[in-house]
Amino acid sequence: ALVDEMKREPAMVDAERKRMRDLMDQWKEEIRKPLTDWEEAEEARQARHKAGIEWFQLRAKEYHDLDLQELRSSLTEVEGKVVDAAWEEFEAEAHRAKAKAVEALTAAVAAREKHEAEQAELAKLRAEAAAREQKDREERIAREAAERAQREAEAKAQAERDAAIKREAEAAAAAERRELELKLAAERAEREKAEAAKA
Repeated sequence: ALVDEMKREPAMVDAERKRMRDLMDQWKEEIRKPLTDWEEAEEARQARHKAGIEWFQLRAKEYHDLDLQELRSSLTEVEGKVVDAAWEEFEAEAHRAKAKAVEALTAAVAAREKHEAEQAELAKLRAEAAAREQKDREERIAREAAERAQREAEAKAQAERDAAIKREAEAAAAAERRELELKLAAERAEREKAEAAKA
């Protein structure tokens, strides 16, 4: 029984020590709770302001793949964000981040507008060059067709002239032949007449 009593005493001491430790931990949490709540709120407040500044910084960097409409929209969105006393001790840093974002986006909008204007001008010049080439091609085809028609007309006229010359030459040759035949016939008749007179 004495041994049992002696074994119970340390267990009771341990139980009391645990109860006191739990009670002290509970009091510590209760006493520290306002500070813990304040620290968590402060951390959330700072995180919120830092996220706002990071948002400006991202707009100042990640605009390279945006088209002109998206750039203008992003610039309007950045300019629309209000930086005032609500940013507390982060106000100055937020002003700097916003100014950098506005500057970067304004430059990007100007560069994209210039690029698009250059592309439009280039497209216009290409279209004009293509139209000029088409016109030149059509004029060349028309000129070649006119030249071909003229050559064909000249060739036809030349052929007609050659045919007329040939007909004239053939007619002259035929007339000469007839004249020769008549002359020969007259000579033959003359000879026959002379022979008949001799006989």
